[in-house]
Amino acid sequence: MDITAQGQRSATLGKIGNQESGIDTPKGLDITAQSQRSATLGKISGYATPSKSGIRNQRVNYLESKATDVDIRQFEECLCENNFFSDRPEIMQAYVRSNIPRLYRIFRNMRSCGIDFKGPSLDVGSGWGILYPVYKQFFYGMLPYHMAELFCYETICDGEKLPCVIFECEKDQLPHEDSGFALVLFFDVLEHLIIDPVYTVLEFNRVLGKGGHLIINTPNAAAVQRVLKIFAGQNPATENEIRPSSIYQRHNREWTPDEVCQLMECCGFGNCAITTNEDMITHAEADILHFADEKGLLNKAENYFGPEIFCIAEKREDRTIHDDLPEEQRWPEWLYTALDIYRRRPKIFPIHAENPETELLK
Repeated sequence: MDITAQGQRSATLGKIGNQESGIDTPKGLDITAQSQRSATLGKISGYATPSKSGIRNQRVNYLESKATDVDIRQFEECLCENNFFSDRPEIMQAYVRSNIPRLYRIFRNMRSCGIDFKGPSLDVGSGWGILYPVYKQFFYGMLPYHMAELFCYETICDGEKLPCVIFECEKDQLPHEDSGFALVLFFDVLEHLIIDPVYTVLEFNRVLGKGGHLIINTPNAAAVQRVLKIFAGQNPATENEIRPSSIYQRHNREWTPDEVCQLMECCGFGNCAITTNEDMITHAEADILHFADEKGLLNKAENYFGPEIFCIAEKREDRTIHDDLPEEQRWPEWLYTALDIYRRRPKIFPIHAENPETELLK
């Protein structure tokens, strides 16, 4: 070990270790600070050689994280100050209130992405329509609205019963006709899948009409905030605690932006655009990216490393689970094992038949 060199590295990295805010609670958007971070990181190139995982080195279209005409307080009022919300079971109310900032970021990205969403829409894993009041007020064009859940809980809003079907998305086929929807929403579910994600997205392709949109929101496995967790001696994964009675409730596999876009391409989608909510990157996290770039270790732009992935993809061609798809589309090796003996759909699926949450919803 070169003691002098080690000391220089420690001095260089000292300012990163002294900032604690990035480990658990990222700061909100500070326009001035964000501009400074952007200027500091502006020279980061964004793209280099393909990774060893086999994922193509794609040029992802990035959506800019920006403010909308509806602030978070107005969003919370629309979501929570109504009879629809007060009639929800307590577990659902608690979930919504504890996740207002994250739900608002989904809303903000939908509001500012420049797409006029059309219906009918299908919300898969919707939490029994928790965002329906927001859709009804701000995205009226995406109605009529349908839900698909692991189990159905009667959901009524303003006297209207919202249609819901039971759907285990890695196993079942949706009871809807081909090309019947213009929009599919898949928020904070992808990371819970454990067996066959391509099957799921191919089923979304089937029920979407040509030119329809699939929107996915999921944690970013490549988020720079995870580096600070590693430096703090913590596990960088999120919500990965063991849940013996409900294995689909934990995060079974988290995704990077490239992986999400590659999944879309495998399943017949294109024109993939994402944001990682990079305005959530803190000063300490920006310093890490800057240092990695100076050392030649970075081959992505700053906006690749935000905490969450919000992805919009357009259906370009019909592609379903029943088609004779090329191996690289149906079983891509960057996602599935190359060993045939393990790459088979199971006869028995690990659905939680006795989900403890069902009792709380009664």
